[in-house]
Amino acid sequence: IVLADYAPGGHREQIRRTLGLEGSEPLIGVIGRLSVEKGSTEMLEVFRRVLAARADARLVFIGEGPLRDQLVDRAA
Repeated sequence: IVLADYAPGGHREQIRRTLGLEGSEPLIGVIGRLSVEKGSTEMLEVFRRVLAARADARLVFIGEGPLRDQLVDRAA
């Protein structure tokens, strides 16, 4: 997601501050149902590779679903 595409009018920085992001670190967002068919678990695994290349990258899941608790545990 490119925040600028969905947050016109300067809301990008407000959203980043709300998420506790103050710098220019890369932000990857997943919006949708947190379920097997949506690839939520795979995204978390792929993000580990992203972190290997960019330790300052951040991943945000926005949504609910049956995998929510599992994703929170695995992310911790």
